[in-house]
Amino acid sequence: MNLLCEPWIPTDRGPATPAQALTARSLAWPRPDFDSACYQLLIGLLQTAIVRDPARCPDESTWARLRAGPPADLSDWFAPFNHAFELFGKTAFLQEYEGLAGDPVALSLLLPENPGENAQKKSADLTRWVRAVPPSVSLPVAAMALYADAIFGVRWGRGHRQGARGENRWTTLVMPDREAAVWERVWLNVLSHRRWEALRGEEPWLDARVFPWLAPTMTSENGQGVTPKDAHPCQIYWTMPRRIRLGEPEMGLCGVTGVRGPVVRSFTRAPNGANYEAWVHPLSPYVQKNDGTRVPLSIGRPHVGYDAWVGLALMEHRNLTPALVVQEYRESRWSVGDAMLRVHCSGWMCGGEGTQAWVEQAVPFVVSGDRQALADLVVDLLEAADKASKRLHKAFKTARLSAEANGLYAETEGEFYRRLREREAEGWEGQLWGAARRVYDRAVERARVDPLRAAQGRAVLLSP
Repeated sequence: MNLLCEPWIPTDRGPATPAQALTARSLAWPRPDFDSACYQLLIGLLQTAIVRDPARCPDESTWARLRAGPPADLSDWFAPFNHAFELFGKTAFLQEYEGLAGDPVALSLLLPENPGENAQKKSADLTRWVRAVPPSVSLPVAAMALYADAIFGVRWGRGHRQGARGENRWTTLVMPDREAAVWERVWLNVLSHRRWEALRGEEPWLDARVFPWLAPTMTSENGQGVTPKDAHPCQIYWTMPRRIRLGEPEMGLCGVTGVRGPVVRSFTRAPNGANYEAWVHPLSPYVQKNDGTRVPLSIGRPHVGYDAWVGLALMEHRNLTPALVVQEYRESRWSVGDAMLRVHCSGWMCGGEGTQAWVEQAVPFVVSGDRQALADLVVDLLEAADKASKRLHKAFKTARLSAEANGLYAETEGEFYRRLREREAEGWEGQLWGAARRVYDRAVERARVDPLRAAQGRAVLLSP
């Protein structure tokens, strides 16, 4: 099965090749994480095609022209990569070069919500394993599971590497705030060759440095890493941290789609795959640590509050920098007609030894002709909110309430974005303190706090 030449991506028009999927109205995967992974795969294909052949989209004027719709020769864009996208064979897509020895494990381990191998053997994860572990999956599902596992990097256990971003990370894509075709959703997150070269530099093309499964695996038994110097910059879209080989296909029923046809039941794996170090992914926001290193932003909670929104979708704030594609759009591409764009945030939220939930949310992509005035307004609104939130947190501690119940940002989210749209700061502090009192009173009532402690906490909240 060739993933560039054969139809396998589900769309509103039926199964499609990647080139055909880019002309569809929507993707139709039965899982939201597969939708996200598929968008990233299509972005990676287009970006890689442009970097290999700059004439496809040399500059921003060409990018703007192509935004209206895909070129007629889209299949030709991907044709040079056909040999790298065979799902089976010596150089199989995202799989160990020339094969892998070992005992097979259930293919369901590639699906991050399913329990690990030990839990399945011991039935130790009954709260999450509802006897729905698919015994086999179709070839399209297997292919997308391979790619999703490589980019989302959910933990497998000691020695099994994760992708360039690791687990529990946000992916942020610029998206239209309306029904839009797949092409527009993908193209908004692709850079012209001139912008890619300015941001990433120029590198001689070598297939195996882009698609790592075309050469022997760069293993990491002794902790050695794969840095941007060891590979082509485009490998960021094709990282292969796992050492995997799919089992041979047979006829059966897919446990994800319910479709009968060729299925895969197992795969072979080995530890110590490629250990990616110091890469910056264009689709993720980054945080600068105290030692100066930058790491992708972790998913700390399932909702993106406006305190985190600033660094995700607007500007660098408190050591948090938006994803490269978000920055690029804001700095170089925004026009008045883009007022309805959003930043779509998604990812697997993980905790302990596994996943907790798939989370996704669209947040506003606020822009302005006067960027400094917008930045100043945002800083003023956030500083006032931060002050009120800290006071509320102190009141919660005094009343011995769980700090998790401090919902000030959620309580004032709608008003915050309204003020950004209308460029209004007056009266914000009064609204914040009123909201803080409401949040506190609701929490006290729900928890049935002792009246004396409740009064002490309220005194802290209302103190000057």
